[in-house]
Parts: sequence; C-alpha cells; structure tokens
Amino acid sequence: DRFLCRHRRSDKDFTRQRILTFPLLILFQMNMVRSTLQSELDNFFSILNGDAEGLLSAVTKSAYCEARKKFSATAFTELNQQVTHEYYHEALFQRWRGHRVLMVDGSTIELPFSENLLEHYGKVNPSARHPGARLSELYDPLNDMTLDVQVSPCHVGERTLAVKHLEAACLGDLILYDRGYPAVWLIALHQAKGVHCCMRSPWNLYNETRDFLASGRDAQIVELSMSDRSKAQAQVLGLSEEPIRVRLIHVDLTDSDEREVLITTLLDENSYPASDFKWLYHQRWTGEENYKTLKSRLEIENFSGYSVTVIEQDIH
Repeated sequence: DRFLCRHRRSDKDFTRQRILTFPLLILFQMNMVRSTLQSELDNFFSILNGDAEGLLSAVTKSAYCEARKKFSATAFTELNQQVTHEYYHEALFQRWRGHRVLMVDGSTIELPFSENLLEHYGKVNPSARHPGARLSELYDPLNDMTLDVQVSPCHVGERTLAVKHLEAACLGDLILYDRGYPAVWLIALHQAKGVHCCMRSPWNLYNETRDFLASGRDAQIVELSMSDRSKAQAQVLGLSEEPIRVRLIHVDLTDSDEREVLITTLLDENSYPASDFKWLYHQRWTGEENYKTLKSRLEIENFSGYSVTVIEQDIH
C-alpha cells in the first residue's frame, strides 16, 4: 500500500476493487509487451487464472490504457533500485582494485509520432521525421547491472544527465566516461561526492593535455583551473572554484594511431598503475553492447502508446 501511494497520480486512484489491480498492472508491464496489446492481455490473464476460459476477455485494451495513466514510471525505477540494492549487498560482485566500476553513456531513441511527444521531447535533429528522446544509463559493465536510467528531451545535455546519475552512485565508486563528458566542474563534483572518475579526453581539450602528450610521459599529475563557464556551473552546484588535481594517463589504441588521454581522480601510481587503464577503459565497450541489447533484443523502441507517461513506463 505504501508503494502504491508513492507512485499513483491521485489519492483516488486504485481505491476501488477492479480486475486490473495495481500489482497486476505492474506485473503485466514487466512481462514485456511486444505483441498486439489485446492478445498480450488475453494471454496474460488466461495464464494467470490457469484457465483459457477464465477472464479471457475481461480486460480490454481500452481499460488497460486508462488504468496505466493512474501511476508513474517511478514505480519501475524504485523496483530497480531495490533489485540493485539487494544485489550489491548480498552478491559477490566483481570489482576493480576495490572499486565498483560504473560507466555513463548516452544514446538517442526514436519515438512514435504524436504532437505531444514532439512538443515534450523534440527531435534528435531538424531533419528527423519522428520525435526523439535522449537516453542516459548508469551501468556496471563488470556485473551487467543497470543502476539508473534517465530519459529526457533532446535539448538536455549529457553532462546534465550525468549529474543526475551521481545520485545513484556510492562513496568510492569509479565511473568511466567517454570524450563528450570532460569538464573541470564535473570532475570537481565527483571529488566533492567522494566518487572517482576516469574520462577520455580530446588531446587538445586543455593546455595541460597538449603539454602532457608533447612530453612523451605515460602519466602525470596536473592541476586544472576552471574556466569562467566552469566557475558559473560550480557556483550553481555549490562547488569550490579552486583548481583541481587530476592525473593524466596516455593510452594507445590497438586499432589506431590516435593518441588518447585519460583524466582520472585516481592519483596513486602504486595503487593504480598507468598500464592498467587501457584494460579499464576498454570495459566501456560492454556498455555499448548493452545499448544494442536494449534496442535489438529488448526492442526498447517498440512503444505501446503515444503519451509521455507510456514512453517512460515502457522504457523503465
């Protein structure tokens, strides 16, 4: 009952006894609806009752669509939080040098066409025929667990969603980021929260990264100062505007001559040898494959309706 109260849209919702109760709604959606909606409903209730004759046609598609409007997708996010909490407190999960390794990665998804979805989410690019949404995931590549998913309009930036993901991270976690994320204020936010990060950086992002590559060294501790833009963001987040100490690490890719720079808050060379970071950063590819699973095998873009509520429920 407390779970229901946290996620229903009105105090009056789910107060009358009906066939399609709140628990059954949750279970039905967790069953991954992929066929026609009425067919899925018929199969679900016939199996539930152990009798193909039972409530075969008792729940109509329109009744289901009305019922699902009464609760928020936050029900699924809380369930996922409970699952991951149990897992990390009970299972013997894989770590790297004592750290839980996480990664943040973004993608875009195509939505079915409707005016309200177009107005809410916008388009991935001006020439797109359909509305699109930005999807961002906080994912554990060593243990194949998704800790947090953010769904937003296309105009919301990846760094903004990365800040939201930090609410699901714990003290001592290590988060991997691709080259679109490095910003001094974002690294400072990780340090303030006691969460480590390792970010792939364009070689010419800062003067310090340029000088580091020119030096031919494998690793170096430097101080990065905040630009005016970073200082403005730091003020919004209540962070210090002082320079931050980070470690730059040079990594060569096996399939390219491109020189890569990683920026990390892991400063101790003895505890975290520079030679380990090539393997560490490569774990991001597991997250890339996870997006393929979401879009291909799980058909995350196969939505069952045309409203913002339905889109969020289907995704989560």
